[in-house]
Amino acid sequence: MPEMIQTDDYEKAFCEAVERYSAGEWSPERPDHPRIAVGRNLHSTRGICVLVLANPHTLPERTIDQLFRTMHAQHDRLRQGLRELPTYAAGATCLIELMDEREITYKERAPAIDASNSVGKSVL
Repeated sequence: MPEMIQTDDYEKAFCEAVERYSAGEWSPERPDHPRIAVGRNLHSTRGICVLVLANPHTLPERTIDQLFRTMHAQHDRLRQGLRELPTYAAGATCLIELMDEREITYKERAPAIDASNSVGKSVL
């Protein structure tokens, strides 16, 4: 029998994704972790965001607060959008953009990190 997943299952998973992101569990080094269960399936943080991108329901205050705490001064546009329309869709958009930004920064720094790790090492 197919598993019946309700909208609130996705909503709970998104709230968990935000909580885990704000706790520092998500990293651009391992973007598919943590994995969050929805029914019998495990999803990445980004995957959970995609599942609620069209959800017009209002986010819980706690989740809104957690999203605001993860944003910095340069995120005024995201903050404003979330203030005006505090939905799961808007929250997912914010979280995706925050992850994208961190992944870009990580990729830009990765060559410098690799180069510094190889300084002084001889090649045989």
